[in-house]
Amino acid sequence: MKVAILDKQGVGAGASPVAGGMLAPVSEASVEHPQLLDFAIHNLQLYGDWIARLQRETGRRVDFRTDGTVFVALTRDDEQDLEHLHSLHEKRSLRSQFITAERLLELEPYLSPRSLCGLLVETDLHVDPRYLVQALAQQFEQSGGVLLAPYTVTRVNIQDGRARGVSGDLADGTPFTLDSPCVVLAAGAWASVDIDSPLSGAGVRAVRGQTVLLRGPVLLRHCIRHPEVYLVPRDGGEVTVGATLEEVGLDPIATAGGAYHLLRWALQLVPGLDEHQVVSLPVGL
Repeated sequence: MKVAILDKQGVGAGASPVAGGMLAPVSEASVEHPQLLDFAIHNLQLYGDWIARLQRETGRRVDFRTDGTVFVALTRDDEQDLEHLHSLHEKRSLRSQFITAERLLELEPYLSPRSLCGLLVETDLHVDPRYLVQALAQQFEQSGGVLLAPYTVTRVNIQDGRARGVSGDLADGTPFTLDSPCVVLAAGAWASVDIDSPLSGAGVRAVRGQTVLLRGPVLLRHCIRHPEVYLVPRDGGEVTVGATLEEVGLDPIATAGGAYHLLRWALQLVPGLDEHQVVSLPVGL
């Protein structure tokens, strides 16, 4: 098929560069529908070969990691939550390992000595979406795809009950219409707000996610998860700390309160992060 991607800002300018990049259906099993979970696990098994091909064909490295996830309990309530999650994994025949504080600190020596126990999910993967989306854009164009930006789509054109293309405006306000027998609406938080389509009013809404990007000595190997925060190690000593979940509409502003919440819990989990540089406060919707 001949494919065009229309983007109102440019490649990777939305939530992608802010996202944690965690590929973690087992870790998130408690909030997934069983059929969706099966589908996600099947995809996870294909992901390594897919990434290898993407990196080979583009010559780009996307910081793809297979070390897994470590959940950390700092309180007895956290410990009960991990026991519940581990029990759910066992019921669904998913692999996770309940580990003692001693084993936890063997895996991640820079975790707080207050850590009570943990849960190891070795099958989890993670990738840096900042690099991934750029590699995908390159591979897309190498394969004959067309990237059009900035193209602001305002309407999915419907004829005889079927999508037949899109209309919108260029950066200078010039209107455009593109015909197509197939339309994929992948506008995220804006899917039911700024675009007139059958999905308008369907309930897709913006949720603000604030993060903190740190840089310093490499302290972590696994993705670290806690009910209040997650820590994702990156290349170059970077660590993504995320993320808030805020019902504030289309407001991509970083706040002092959001950064404070994330850093407070990050330092409780990994005290050594207190000397890391704050690189930026990325926000996504």
